[in-house]
Amino acid sequence: MDLEILSLSPAAKAWLQETRIAHVLHVFDPVCNLINDEGEVLSLVDARVGNGPFSAVVARGGFTDWVSAHSGVLLSPPVLMVGDGIFKYFQAKLWMPQPDWTALREELDGLQKASKNVQVLLSRHAEAESFAWLMMPDSDQATYGNAVFERAKQAIGELLRALMEENIEAMRAAASQLAGLGSGLTPAGDDVLVGMMHALWATRPEVQALALSLVLAEAAAPRTNSLSAAWLLAAGRGEAGEAWHELFAAIAAKDAGAQEAAVMRILPTGHSSGADALGGFAAMIQMEAQA
Repeated sequence: MDLEILSLSPAAKAWLQETRIAHVLHVFDPVCNLINDEGEVLSLVDARVGNGPFSAVVARGGFTDWVSAHSGVLLSPPVLMVGDGIFKYFQAKLWMPQPDWTALREELDGLQKASKNVQVLLSRHAEAESFAWLMMPDSDQATYGNAVFERAKQAIGELLRALMEENIEAMRAAASQLAGLGSGLTPAGDDVLVGMMHALWATRPEVQALALSLVLAEAAAPRTNSLSAAWLLAAGRGEAGEAWHELFAAIAAKDAGAQEAAVMRILPTGHSSGADALGGFAAMIQMEAQA
């Protein structure tokens, strides 16, 4: 089956050009994750998922029909072969994973309003086991009395305080506690960290955002799985997926309808990954507004 790669990030392009040995990491209908011998991840995705920091968007999904966990992976640039699929990428457009953070930093009032709207949408749509509930005002914490939620609640509180004080050692400790915590292909605690790093990039000067985000990412990445570590390190560099780009552009444009549409696109990500990341983002923005 010949398939065209329509767009890809710089990291995905480098992966395709430099990788010699790789295997299938996960296969789902809209996503096929590959990992090379350096531990670097490439996500083949369809338009439902969209572009990402280490993604290549293909013309069609349905990966489970012709790829399995045991499928072979062969690379002969500019062609990638996975299972029964032959991917050609010599005409792929380059997609840049960093949103326009400068435009967002000029909209702090808009960010605060948007974060409150995000919390409203989370209160209506977040999964019961999402860590987002631990960061929303007036949520019934008694419902989440299991040990994992108690650990997450403590770590999130410590991390928010550490970020407010810019206490680097406390940031590392709290991020390490959240790393790998909770359920999901990307654990819920990692997703919260991704959302918080997005908020740092949206509100802090670039040098500061990069420094603080990398502290979190580098503390957490060694304590979780390969896919989640890739997302954490990308967020540390100020990179985000396409749906988040849409949300940030809508906030900068003060377009409430587009903001809600973007949130509703992010929410179904993973089992609770979208909600967890949105919860971390909104909580961090609220803290920044109060500082």
